[in-house]
Amino acid sequence: MKRNIIPSMLAVAALAGAAACSDSTSPGSASLTTDQQVTADVAQSAGDALVLDIQSMAGNELSVGLPLAAPAGFQLFGASDPGMPASLSITRSRTCYDQSNAVITCTPLSAVYSINFQLSLSGSFARYFDRGNGVTDTMQASINRSRNWTLSGLQNTDSTRQHDGVGTAADTTYFSNARRSRSAKELAIDSAVAIIVKLPRATHPWPISGSWIRNVNAIVVVTANGTTNTRTVQRRVVVTFPADNQGNVALDINGQACTLNLVTHKVVC
Repeated sequence: MKRNIIPSMLAVAALAGAAACSDSTSPGSASLTTDQQVTADVAQSAGDALVLDIQSMAGNELSVGLPLAAPAGFQLFGASDPGMPASLSITRSRTCYDQSNAVITCTPLSAVYSINFQLSLSGSFARYFDRGNGVTDTMQASINRSRNWTLSGLQNTDSTRQHDGVGTAADTTYFSNARRSRSAKELAIDSAVAIIVKLPRATHPWPISGSWIRNVNAIVVVTANGTTNTRTVQRRVVVTFPADNQGNVALDINGQACTLNLVTHKVVC
């Protein structure tokens, strides 16, 4: 399958490789930044990134005129790029291939075997998560991502479509509540591996198989009671489909089992 290399990935990979191979903590009150809190924050930002990627894949399908209607109540799919915050800027280009992997025009779609999409996503948005015990986290994200997705399974006889690809991210995420504030500057390499969606999409809104992997290096800063603590961390996040009927899917971060809801974007570990 034809794939292109994202130039910025090389720079991000170099920066990621320069990060420490194990977590490190600056002098100060290490208790401000527990492993549990860091892992939960990285899992939440990664889970949100996964949902945006699934939405961008749906947008790829829509952009070439493939049907993508969904039943009432599913917020994942909508108009344009489904579910994307209006504050995000999305640019998209594509190249179409026939079954012999030769470049062809994208019309008629019936002759297209696969499509390679190059995407850029940038901008800022905010989300709010009820953590229980009267604690509500505000998550504010500023993202700059490149995506190289390939869509296959476009022949009329196919009962599924498949999304694969790689991407990079240079994001800054802020979490805050009444107790403390945290920020994470993240460099990540993301991979979509054989993410399969079943047709018709109107009755199968979630992928039925496949996985999404994020390898992230982050500088985490926590501030509470006038004290600041900084940590450099590495985490590996794996989301595995299928999801259940409520959109809950398994998320693993460094061996810790969590759950991501594809509708609310909330991660529970």
